[in-house]
Amino acid sequence: MNRKVRCGLVCCWLTAVVSLQAATGLTGSVFNFYGGVDAAVDVTDEANASEHFVGGVDSEGIFRFPDIPPGEYTIRITAIGFHDMTLHAVSVTAEF
Repeated sequence: MNRKVRCGLVCCWLTAVVSLQAATGLTGSVFNFYGGVDAAVDVTDEANASEHFVGGVDSEGIFRFPDIPPGEYTIRITAIGFHDMTLHAVSVTAEF
Protein backbone atom coordinates (compact mmCIF):
# COMPACT_ATOMS: atom_id res chain seq x y z
CA MET A 1 0.00 0.00 0.00
CA ASN A 2 1.41 3.40 -0.92
CA ARG A 3 0.22 6.78 0.20
CA LYS A 4 1.87 9.85 -1.26
CA VAL A 5 1.41 13.29 0.20
CA ARG A 6 2.71 16.39 -1.51
CA CYS A 7 2.54 19.74 0.23
CA GLY A 8 3.85 23.10 -0.96
CA LEU A 9 4.91 25.77 1.50
CA VAL A 10 4.69 29.53 1.10
CA CYS A 11 8.06 31.09 0.15
CA CYS A 12 9.92 27.78 0.32
CA TRP A 13 8.87 24.48 -1.16
CA LEU A 14 9.35 21.28 0.77
CA THR A 15 7.80 18.04 -0.41
CA ALA A 16 7.28 14.95 1.70
CA VAL A 17 6.50 11.62 0.11
CA VAL A 18 5.36 9.05 2.62
CA SER A 19 5.00 5.41 1.68
CA LEU A 20 3.73 2.67 3.90
CA GLN A 21 5.70 -0.54 3.64
CA ALA A 22 4.56 -4.15 3.93
CA ALA A 23 4.41 -5.32 7.54
CA THR A 24 4.88 -2.16 9.59
CA GLY A 25 7.18 0.72 8.84
CA LEU A 26 7.28 4.22 7.51
CA THR A 27 9.59 5.54 4.79
CA GLY A 28 9.55 8.87 3.03
CA SER A 29 11.68 11.56 1.49
CA VAL A 30 12.10 15.25 2.09
CA PHE A 31 13.45 17.45 -0.68
CA ASN A 32 13.22 20.86 -2.31
CA PHE A 33 13.50 21.85 -5.98
CA TYR A 34 17.28 21.45 -5.84
CA GLY A 35 17.48 17.99 -4.26
CA GLY A 36 17.65 16.65 -0.73
CA VAL A 37 17.29 18.71 2.42
CA ASP A 38 18.87 18.06 5.82
CA ALA A 39 15.75 17.65 7.95
CA ALA A 40 14.57 16.28 11.27
CA VAL A 41 11.54 13.97 11.25
CA ASP A 42 9.32 13.53 14.31
CA VAL A 43 6.55 10.86 14.29
CA THR A 44 3.93 10.78 17.07
CA ASP A 45 1.12 8.26 17.59
CA GLU A 46 -2.14 10.28 17.52
CA ALA A 47 -3.85 7.94 20.02
CA ASN A 48 -0.88 7.63 22.40
CA ALA A 49 1.40 10.68 22.48
CA SER A 50 3.97 8.74 24.52
CA GLU A 51 4.59 6.58 21.40
CA HIS A 52 7.10 8.91 19.77
CA PHE A 53 9.83 8.35 17.15
CA VAL A 54 12.53 10.83 16.12
CA GLY A 55 14.97 10.59 13.24
CA GLY A 56 16.61 12.42 10.41
CA VAL A 57 17.14 12.00 6.72
CA ASP A 58 20.08 10.41 4.94
CA SER A 59 22.22 12.14 2.28
CA GLU A 60 19.47 11.58 -0.30
CA GLY A 61 16.73 13.09 1.92
CA ILE A 62 15.18 9.70 2.82
CA PHE A 63 13.86 8.89 6.29
CA ARG A 64 13.07 5.39 7.57
CA PHE A 65 11.23 4.15 10.64
CA PRO A 66 11.20 0.36 10.11
CA ASP A 67 9.59 -0.76 13.39
CA ILE A 68 6.56 1.50 13.87
CA PRO A 69 3.51 -0.37 15.18
CA PRO A 70 0.20 -0.04 13.28
CA GLY A 71 -1.80 3.11 14.04
CA GLU A 72 -2.42 6.70 12.98
CA TYR A 73 0.48 9.09 13.26
CA THR A 74 1.31 12.76 12.98
CA ILE A 75 4.55 13.43 11.11
CA ARG A 76 6.36 16.73 11.69
CA ILE A 77 9.24 17.65 9.40
CA THR A 78 11.60 20.51 10.23
CA ALA A 79 14.50 21.84 8.17
CA ILE A 80 16.60 24.96 8.65
CA GLY A 81 15.54 27.69 6.23
CA PHE A 82 12.11 26.11 5.57
CA HIS A 83 8.71 26.32 7.20
CA ASP A 84 7.81 23.28 9.30
CA MET A 85 5.46 20.74 7.71
CA THR A 86 2.97 18.61 9.63
CA LEU A 87 1.10 15.65 8.14
CA HIS A 88 -1.85 14.42 10.22
CA ALA A 89 -3.65 11.06 10.23
CA VAL A 90 -0.96 9.10 8.38
CA SER A 91 -2.10 5.50 8.73
CA VAL A 92 0.36 2.64 9.20
CA THR A 93 -1.17 -0.82 8.82
CA ALA A 94 0.23 -4.32 9.06
CA GLU A 95 -0.11 -6.33 5.87
CA PHE A 96 0.00 -10.11 5.88
